[in-house]
Amino acid sequence: MGPRILSWFPEREIYLRSRGKVRFVRISPLRQLAFSVALLIALIAWLGTSLSAFAEHMRLGYERERLQLHSQQIQLQDRSLRQNRRQLDERARTLESRQRQLERIVQQYLGIEFSRAPVPKGTRQSKAASIDQRLALIERRQLGFASEVTRTTSAEQERQSKALRKLGLLAPRGGEARGGPFIPYDGPMPMEAAPSADELFAGLRYSLGQWQASKGFMAALPVGRPVNRLLLSSPFGVRSDPFTHRRAAHLGQDFRGPYGDPIMAAGEGRVIHAGWMAGYGKAVAVDHGFHLVSLYGHMSRILVQDGQQVERGERLGLMGSTGRSTGSHLHFEVRLNGRSINPRPLMEMNLVRSIRNQG
Repeated sequence: MGPRILSWFPEREIYLRSRGKVRFVRISPLRQLAFSVALLIALIAWLGTSLSAFAEHMRLGYERERLQLHSQQIQLQDRSLRQNRRQLDERARTLESRQRQLERIVQQYLGIEFSRAPVPKGTRQSKAASIDQRLALIERRQLGFASEVTRTTSAEQERQSKALRKLGLLAPRGGEARGGPFIPYDGPMPMEAAPSADELFAGLRYSLGQWQASKGFMAALPVGRPVNRLLLSSPFGVRSDPFTHRRAAHLGQDFRGPYGDPIMAAGEGRVIHAGWMAGYGKAVAVDHGFHLVSLYGHMSRILVQDGQQVERGERLGLMGSTGRSTGSHLHFEVRLNGRSINPRPLMEMNLVRSIRNQG
């Protein structure tokens, strides 16, 4: 094998000329073989280095791509976290705004602090709960409280309305504030979805407004005694006129009593008339709000003046027989929306309350 390999490298002579001198360099087959082997080794080494550098380049490219992908994932997570944070902040702001509304509503209508208001059952909070869970729990508590108050006030308002209907009166409406042109619709009725938080709070405000209006109306009713002794001499309704003896409408109640007996306001309000009134003589009219007015006629003396604020039971004047009267008495009249109503049921309601309180 060795002589055969050496035969590939025949002996060679190289002609060299330098400064007029000629020289021959002989290169033996072994030297040629050694040079070729060295060259081959160098080529293999270069090729190995190149392949290694290429592999390292590929590895670094893969690492760059992986890092780029990881960076994109981190950016996506960061954007998602920022978006979640914004959503949590927005939700927290919504809950804070709703909390302020609840506090105002409870303070305005119920006269208590929200922190002392009853909390619906099943709303206990775990210390280990996440922020999102705590916000959800706060929202459930607020909505549960709004539903409970709406249900309670609606039931109370209905109870007051029934009591007023028994008296022949209608509870004032807070006003639904709805309207628009009538547009017929023949299609199917849409399915009712669960009320949203905004709808629930709108219902709460409406229910509380109705309840407050009904409660205020009940409180404004002139149900107190206009005189100490209720000696009825002429009831509300149709009677024989004491002067003409013809059938006539009597729009109030007459209570007889000694000349100079005190006449009291049947309810809190503002004096809108204190002076002479045709047919009633010296008279006082008190506005109780909600279009309710009580009238006291035939006084001998008036003790209040126009615009004065009076309390229930406060003296308005003294009994007499001024105006169209046959003797010392009080003509007591109650008007609702300018129409006279029978004051007897109101006075009976006050009598029932007094008996219950004594019991």
